[in-house]
Amino acid sequence: IQTLEEALQEIEERLAQLREETQIEKLAKLEARFREILARQEVSSADTIGFETKRLEQGGELKRTDRLALGKVAVEERALAELSQQTLDIILDDGSSVVFPDVVAQLRDDLLGVAQLIDSKRTDAYTQSLQKEIELTLAELIEALQKAQEQKESEEGGGGGGLAVRCAPGGRGA
Repeated sequence: IQTLEEALQEIEERLAQLREETQIEKLAKLEARFREILARQEVSSADTIGFETKRLEQGGELKRTDRLALGKVAVEERALAELSQQTLDIILDDGSSVVFPDVVAQLRDDLLGVAQLIDSKRTDAYTQSLQKEIELTLAELIEALQKAQEQKESEEGGGGGGLAVRCAPGGRGA
């Protein structure tokens, strides 16, 4: 009986360790996704600024080719919103985070809002400020995930926890 109890204890310890490793992997994957979204958002933001500069240089109107190219920025914003939704689905599947789902859902909505503004050919300071807030939210999410990973890695023998990452509110996106 004592041998069985020791074996059971060893199995439970190994399961706890595996849970911890799985959580660290999930956090790293989420961080990678948010880094990808941020990198792509920075390109879209720069494109938006470029189109606004062209608009001002051309007396308030974009040329047809620029309007078509601007449509690609809106498509990219929608693609980023979809990627945010997929990331939200991963977080919701984990089921242990309280703050992250709200922040990521707002991020998705903000991306869709920017896509609508760009569809209506708005590249002005308002659209640009929303894009900048999206970037700030993404940077805060990445920072929160990094801190959570460091915390998980420094814990020794802690429980399996979940994605209970806290993200400080920042801008409209958080």
